[in-house]
Amino acid sequence: MRRRIWIAFFGLGLLSMACGLQAEMSPALPVDVATASPTQVPTLESAPVLQEMSTPQTSSLFWEEYRDARFGYGLALPCFWSYYPTPPEGNFAAMTARNFSEEFYQAHSVRGEWVDGNWPEGTMALNVIAIEGIDPSLTMEEAIGYIYKNYSSEQTVESIAPVRYGDHDGVLVTVTDGLTDGGTHRLVYFPLSPDTLLSVVFTPDSAWDYPDAQAILASLATAVDEPVELPTSATTMPDPSISCQ
Repeated sequence: MRRRIWIAFFGLGLLSMACGLQAEMSPALPVDVATASPTQVPTLESAPVLQEMSTPQTSSLFWEEYRDARFGYGLALPCFWSYYPTPPEGNFAAMTARNFSEEFYQAHSVRGEWVDGNWPEGTMALNVIAIEGIDPSLTMEEAIGYIYKNYSSEQTVESIAPVRYGDHDGVLVTVTDGLTDGGTHRLVYFPLSPDTLLSVVFTPDSAWDYPDAQAILASLATAVDEPVELPTSATTMPDPSISCQ
């Protein structure tokens, strides 16, 4: 069992939209995904440590199931990852996770940024973001266009392509960030319900190519009664100070 800890990461282009929709998006640390530098990670020094989960978890040798209490989706996470679940209220609400400790971050960062501006090899963060209030009559492409036009105009959608992970169809969206580094970033959107989209964001963008990221995507279950298939593959552990509990 892993401890849930109070963490917040910046995906790219979603959580900042909530500022115009929800004054109190969540009790978590603020996540400005449109303006935050991809090299920054919020500090956890003053964050309270939450209790261990009381709900049963299915485990494999390297993976555990995360089941979202609010939206019902599930996915597999490496057993040593730390995460904070989706808050109970607010639109653009996110489950956030990462594969390194606060001590590792402090040892490899200077003044709130990774040393030399680069994420250490193998490190990554994950945001799974639920976007409610989508018009059910819109196609996925139309809904995504509406989201970026109305809530993230500082970003430009470069491409939208169909993808399939596990048993679920989604769309891979590539965006260009106009406020920070001007680089391109990838997100995958899945339909969660007729009026809700689920967005998955890995940071840094290169983490999309990591086997762990691909295994997480392939494990996604979008319904509360849909089982999560835990991978049997070994995981990448970039932080030697952490282990499965």
